[in-house]
Amino acid sequence: MGVGAKTKGYIKVVETGEVKKFQYNPSDFTDGQIFNYNILSSPCSNYPKFHYVGTGERSVSVSLFIRGTKGEPQNYLDFFESLKAKGRFDMPKIVIFAFGNYVKRCIITGIDRQFIDFNEDLSPREVTISLSLTEV
Repeated sequence: MGVGAKTKGYIKVVETGEVKKFQYNPSDFTDGQIFNYNILSSPCSNYPKFHYVGTGERSVSVSLFIRGTKGEPQNYLDFFESLKAKGRFDMPKIVIFAFGNYVKRCIITGIDRQFIDFNEDLSPREVTISLSLTEV
């Protein structure tokens, strides 16, 4: 594991309890949420009136840098691959995304992988994994 911060962020699979700590804490992550409004028409009004109807899902995006020569990047890639739904009617696995005091129950809705460096056998040595998560 990386050296530095005393508290590491992690992703934990709720069903199995399996935990993957962040090898290196990310320098940042984003959190967004949509607010839904209906526009109310009102006679003699120059400006629309808005009526709040609820919130949309909260989404989180984070990039994780993974480095290692003994298959560690591949272990992380396999872990995240195992969290997606396998078939048409399967449910994705629920995970806990934790980073300090920020803790959310989510599903992984997208994964981008950037392969940066390779071992002699062309297995990945350095990978940046960008995750899109949606709170459930």
